[in-house]
Amino acid sequence: MRRFLIPIVGVVILLAVGISIAQNSSPQSFTIFRQFGTLRPRGMIYDPNYDQFAWVDREGRLVLADAATYTPRHILYETTDAFNDYQFSHDGRWLALAVDVRIELWNTQTGELTTTLEPEGILQAQGPLRFGDDDRLLQFDSLVRAPAELRRSENDTLVLSWLWDLPAARRESSPSLPGRSRAYAFFEYRGSSLVMGTGDYVVAGAPGRLIVMDAGDETIPIMTSIDSNRLERDPFNIWTSARDQYMYVLPKGRNYLVQIDPETGTTFNIPVGRDIRYSTLDDVQGLGFSSLHTVIGEANSQQDTPLMRLLLGENYLPGRNFSAQTLVLLDILDPLTVPEEDAGFLIYRFDRDQASGVIEFINPSDILQFALHPDNRHLMVRRTNLPQQIEVYNLETGALEHVYYPERPDTGGQYILAYNRDGSVITSDMQRIDAVTGETLYHDPNIDFESGQITFTEDSSGIISRVFNTWRIWDIESQSLVRESTIQLRGDVIGEQNDLSRYLTVYTESSSETVLVEAPSESSSDAGETETSEQSVEATPTITPTTEDDAK
Repeated sequence: MRRFLIPIVGVVILLAVGISIAQNSSPQSFTIFRQFGTLRPRGMIYDPNYDQFAWVDREGRLVLADAATYTPRHILYETTDAFNDYQFSHDGRWLALAVDVRIELWNTQTGELTTTLEPEGILQAQGPLRFGDDDRLLQFDSLVRAPAELRRSENDTLVLSWLWDLPAARRESSPSLPGRSRAYAFFEYRGSSLVMGTGDYVVAGAPGRLIVMDAGDETIPIMTSIDSNRLERDPFNIWTSARDQYMYVLPKGRNYLVQIDPETGTTFNIPVGRDIRYSTLDDVQGLGFSSLHTVIGEANSQQDTPLMRLLLGENYLPGRNFSAQTLVLLDILDPLTVPEEDAGFLIYRFDRDQASGVIEFINPSDILQFALHPDNRHLMVRRTNLPQQIEVYNLETGALEHVYYPERPDTGGQYILAYNRDGSVITSDMQRIDAVTGETLYHDPNIDFESGQITFTEDSSGIISRVFNTWRIWDIESQSLVRESTIQLRGDVIGEQNDLSRYLTVYTESSSETVLVEAPSESSSDAGETETSEQSVEATPTITPTTEDDAK
């Protein structure tokens, strides 16, 4: 009897446990009926030469995509891997990829892997990846174990920088690095900062100085050194000219910029912030002038220009009693080792009444991003404040020539803003704009759903969304875009209609508070084809609150 009792008791216990689990687990409350929106690609980079992107898509695949249509051309990796960094060559023919413990070089036009480098003993291959000016050399970093004499624990590591001779790796030429090697490691500078800049010049950090070397020479000789109040592992601040081979170094603890000219192998200390008079013009005789050097507007003028106001502020001339000014653009500085937001302009201001001028490096707060036109005479900027319009200025006249309004904001300046190769098309994140007409050539309305407002239509057959300044209606059954409109809201939103079709806003101007009722401009689409209105909404009606004096 006992042998039957034990199994029965076991079955009863299992049934009791099962019932308890079933009672504690709740059924799924909702099922997915339709899905709107899509994740944006990660790690987007752009090449204007072949009008192409590289990105990691939502499935984790590494993709080369057509920038005109945002569709894949080549899938380099079908599955997710340890993509640490990737970068286009200057001519766009190659994509360098740091993945796991190796560096790969891909042909962007065929989508084929050309060659691979896997240095012995490294723990990880990583970026930043930097091509030399002629795409002959590639600099990359690796993570290695710290030497025994420096190691405090078993897991201590150091960064070791490398140069890779790409033509030699592709069997197109003989190796040109020291020891006739295809890859060269800077063991003497491991653990310290090292970067390859323009003209194949390499800058390495050392205690109390920066060392400048020429990697274009097989022996990589030391060309010069720059005094700096730094420790061995301190980072350093370097920019490059947007169009020329000049590099600009800001040594730690110094109040001047050092211009490095790889063509002549010389350096020059730029006296930033110091008065420069006729009697001291010899102080700037060694300064190299970039191809972007130009006078903005008229010399010795009491009239400002839109570009002058953008760079120096709205009250620049009034603050100087409208004395005659000359503004000279010396160069545009692109970040090399500093964050992207530290890009800026090297300018010279001359005051005729004071008979003196000053060289300044400025980084206007009103500019979030900027890009130089291929003609070197037009500057495109994305404004910092909403609606973050994109503006194009003439560098010679200082005139504002074009204004475009992007589909969605880029509050962190993290997305792409670029011209294509001939400057006819602007890429702004997931949008393509005709640079002449301002017409939107492509945009993806499915991106950034989570960043806007969403509600149902009155009959619940559709979804209404407002992302930034774009208002849309989507059909739930077909998941198609039915209608799209543009709305430019002024001031702060203090109320809105349930279907997001009307907004109550308030703004203050000239000490007068104005309340507006604003609505999207009309635009509809049939059979899935969308017509986008570019007309800004007009405020109707306008309500101006009365004051106590008016009431009397």
